[in-house]
Amino acid sequence: IGEDNLEADGSVGQAAFVAACNRDAGFLANVQVGLGVGEDQDDPYELFRMVDSDGSGDIDLHEMQTLVGKRFDGSPTVYALDTAAFSALSIVGVRHAVSQGLHPFVAATSGITICFGGILRDVLCGRDLAVGGQSYAFATGAGSGMYILLRELHVRSILSIPTFFSLSISAGLVATLRTWEFVRGEPLLEAMHGNVGRR
Repeated sequence: IGEDNLEADGSVGQAAFVAACNRDAGFLANVQVGLGVGEDQDDPYELFRMVDSDGSGDIDLHEMQTLVGKRFDGSPTVYALDTAAFSALSIVGVRHAVSQGLHPFVAATSGITICFGGILRDVLCGRDLAVGGQSYAFATGAGSGMYILLRELHVRSILSIPTFFSLSISAGLVATLRTWEFVRGEPLLEAMHGNVGRR
């Protein structure tokens, strides 16, 4: 859009928004993805009305933050990368806890503590804090618990499972739970909402 095209209060007026959509196909595509509309919906005036949620005739900072947040929060690519990272980190966390000689229950909970980074991110970014609003704590806890269960069965000579398979099953459980939530389109657990960090 360009700093010179902003309104005096820093908001984006309709004329500047429409000009940016017509001038920059990448900008138009990002707006379409952020709004969750198809490429066929390319009327800049209609897109502006969709972004201008309060009907004030300009796009203020809150509306722009909402658009950018939707652009990344709803992205299947970002969700898949998050899922892969949580799968790996839950296993790394629990294996490290086991290597330190911690009790199996404590080791299993180490997979859940990884999620506090995501909660801290939400607070610092001013997002609505919804503990349980995404499945990462539940999924990483289930994956860590599965690894500990399979390890304990192996240690006690009840079931002989090679470490590679235990790791694969545990990481697969994390990925499966996250994928199930994504496909359902709603959280696996009921969220406990709060407005921590929201301004």
